[in-house]
Amino acid sequence: MEDLNRVLKGLQDAARREFPNPERVGCPGADVLAALARRTLPHTHPAADHLTHCSPCYAEFMAIRQRIRRERLLRIFAIAACLLVLAAGATYVALQRFGGRALSTEAKAWLTLDLRPYSENRGLGPSPATTLGPLRLPRKRVHLTLQLPVGADEGQYTMQIKNSTQQVVIEKRIQAALRDHIVTATCEVDLTKLAPGRYELALRTGQDGWHTYPLSIGGV
Repeated sequence: MEDLNRVLKGLQDAARREFPNPERVGCPGADVLAALARRTLPHTHPAADHLTHCSPCYAEFMAIRQRIRRERLLRIFAIAACLLVLAAGATYVALQRFGGRALSTEAKAWLTLDLRPYSENRGLGPSPATTLGPLRLPRKRVHLTLQLPVGADEGQYTMQIKNSTQQVVIEKRIQAALRDHIVTATCEVDLTKLAPGRYELALRTGQDGWHTYPLSIGGV
């Protein structure tokens, strides 16, 4: 390959030197040379044969070819730069449009609600909910651990979250089991679509009645 390149370079150098034509006799002109360089004229055109016997035309032809290569490279680089800018812009728009939502829904909080202090006092003094205030949860996807009140049984519970008009906005079936001497249940709850405000957490097992707890979502 190196020998072939050396031969080709020798032929090119010879074509530039060995056929001087100071009077430019029979030269086809710059437009024709440019058309040959851009291959808009066939290689059988008479001007193509003239190149092999005219060093000035051959040199001009090669200069045009080099300029065409540079122009082609610049176009490729420009197209690549435009594609990069478009990709960056699309990424930015996607992040602006969906990024906040993705962060709010993908970020998961691991939280525990201890319901034991809210155990019913059977008429002795004020209700625990009155003195303790509401349970609190953020507007996120939550891996929720519930520590059930003293005396709660193991088994399946229905958990509901109700809004201020007692409409059920979330309902889950949860399984409670004894863990470290506490009856505990866990579940995944998506609170991102709920408006900040006061809610009610309700639990029921089997034929037992509902037990309700005040709940605040979103820092209210």
